[in-house]
Amino acid sequence: MQTRRIGMLGVALAASVLLIGAGKTDDQQPTFPLYVNVEQGGKPVTALSAANFRVFLDGRGREFGLEVVETPASVLLLVERGSRSYWPHIRSAIEGFVEYAPKGHWYGIVTFDRETHVVKDFTKDQSWIPRAFSVAPHSQWGEIATYDALANTVEIISQLPGRRVIVVVGAGLDTFSGNGFGDVEKALESTDVVVFSVGTGTAQIMDSTPANMFQDLEQLQARSFLRMLADKTGGEAWFPDFDAAFPRAMKQLFQDVSTQYKLVVKAAIPSDGRFHKVKVEAFTVANDKRQDFKVRVREGFRRAVDARD
Repeated sequence: MQTRRIGMLGVALAASVLLIGAGKTDDQQPTFPLYVNVEQGGKPVTALSAANFRVFLDGRGREFGLEVVETPASVLLLVERGSRSYWPHIRSAIEGFVEYAPKGHWYGIVTFDRETHVVKDFTKDQSWIPRAFSVAPHSQWGEIATYDALANTVEIISQLPGRRVIVVVGAGLDTFSGNGFGDVEKALESTDVVVFSVGTGTAQIMDSTPANMFQDLEQLQARSFLRMLADKTGGEAWFPDFDAAFPRAMKQLFQDVSTQYKLVVKAAIPSDGRFHKVKVEAFTVANDKRQDFKVRVREGFRRAVDARD
């Protein structure tokens, strides 16, 4: 299958490739960044200092610094546009995205059916997004290559400097990709891109009565895929069940983007092909009593084997 490679968005062509674990501090110590959200009762916890965090790599505590999160961020909207897509949900999600996207970030839009298409290059004027989407050609394909779209997009946006966010809008189903579920997992593990996913067609899937177990398993795998994108990278997944709920999901998404912390860990991710697990704790201490908070952070990193290491 020939999936069009995203030439993405011009900016990436001039950027240097990001190598996880290859960052350097002033004293030449290897570092890597972690983008995290801290919550209590579903609400963001802000104004924490480095003293309120602990970072672990493979179960071992690591030194780190707390830095100001990069602004502007590069935020890419990746939208399913197959012939069987849930159009009312997708339109509502795009409207919510434009309504709640704060000014100042870079925004781009890419669509996919069985191929991947750049619709609008990065711009700081997000009002272009619905217009660009509306004039994009309609898909004639009955197939959808969700895994290829994610794998290709992650590969290219990873080349951009600074903070990078992908917002996926789609059902999570895949019928045509050359890449598999595991290939997308590995792509996400090799970069610090954060992915948020908004599932479409939830009500239709929940109300359906599959004729056989295969259909049921396919639907469960689609949801699992969208959740995996968020869990792997420290993002979040939403599954709205009616049109008006999609803008609310986008409002929450951009609240998450605006309240991220950036922890710069003073360590290198070994280039041994193995998965290295990350854990972050966030807490406050008052009157000798510790209060822990919920932390959303990526599960870890994997670097390909490097013969030079």
